Amino acid sequence: MIERHRIDPEQSVIRLVYLMRFVSVLLLPLFTLPAQAQTGTVRIDCPPMYLRRVGHNLWRADRIHSTGIVTFSDGTTLQIPNVIEETYVRRARGETWVDPCQAIGTATDGSKLTLNLPCEQVVFTRLGVRTALEMHATGSLQTPDGRRFLIEVTYPACETHWKHPGLRLADALTATGTVTFQDEGLGR
Repeated sequence: MIERHRIDPEQSVIRLVYLMRFVSVLLLPLFTLPAQAQTGTVRIDCPPMYLRRVGHNLWRADRIHSTGIVTFSDGTTLQIPNVIEETYVRRARGETWVDPCQAIGTATDGSKLTLNLPCEQVVFTRLGVRTALEMHATGSLQTPDGRRFLIEVTYPACETHWKHPGLRLADALTATGTVTFQDEGLGR
């Protein structure tokens, strides 16, 4: 004779609860990975830049195209061509500075980079050479999926050399910094 087991509804509910807890513990890492802080590094390669005299104590730095390379902690990289528009270099009351400006770029995947470059002090270092001092810039990177990253970059000191009256050439430089994931505004 076949014996049938009675199914106890209370035991079934308890087993189901334990099974759901076990599955949720297994799946938890899959749902929490995007909220973890993803970090990385950024490198901005800037080519040489011409400065042209436009008036007494006023120079204009040409528009430049630079390349930003972001390397995330998981090993993925993102190359972002960006542009710094024409910027003025001014001299007044014995001080020289570069006006604040922005570097803006868009990667092929649609990620948008914006760097805010603050006012940069310029000093005379030796005959015929002026040097823009080291500068710290901040900005953001937004990916097409809505993730936002904070970018902090340090531009090293950059020398400009006299070419002929009314024309100077700033050296090429490489700025480096960090990228940090911002989770604000994502509903997590």
